[in-house]
Amino acid sequence: MARKGFKSTFSFGKLAKKFDRIMVNNINVLGNNINKAIQDNTKAGTGINPKTGKAKKFRKLSPTTEKIHGGGTPLNRTGKMLKTRKILATRAKPRFILIADTFYGAFHQSGYKNPPPPTKNWVPNAKIEKREWFGIHENIQPGGSQWNKAQLEMHLRIKSAFKK
Repeated sequence: MARKGFKSTFSFGKLAKKFDRIMVNNINVLGNNINKAIQDNTKAGTGINPKTGKAKKFRKLSPTTEKIHGGGTPLNRTGKMLKTRKILATRAKPRFILIADTFYGAFHQSGYKNPPPPTKNWVPNAKIEKREWFGIHENIQPGGSQWNKAQLEMHLRIKSAFKK
């Protein structure tokens, strides 16, 4: 004879609360990975194409720039391009926000030309090439190794939440 009804081994309410926490944690893990990739690539003088996510080495500094700055890798003379602020995802606002603290980071992302004198520039009228440094690395995009690792971790946490 067939049994009537079923016995629930978990609470849907508790599962829903855990699910929110799991999703927010996953967003923050991916956001922190994006931030770390930007930091590491900037230190190495490598940019991230925002459309493809592929890393590409920046061209060497011009002799004029090397003379003024004393060498080093592009975008890493003062270390200010490495300063970012993170606004972590929460249950109320499930989004991760990464803010570059330098206004000139946007100029480097798109390229620009220095204004002519009498403005205070080291090299007036110089054309500054585009250096795409702020983007999401291909490893963190869907199908990438870090993306897959974060998804596996999220899957295991959801599976664990069903058991409790």
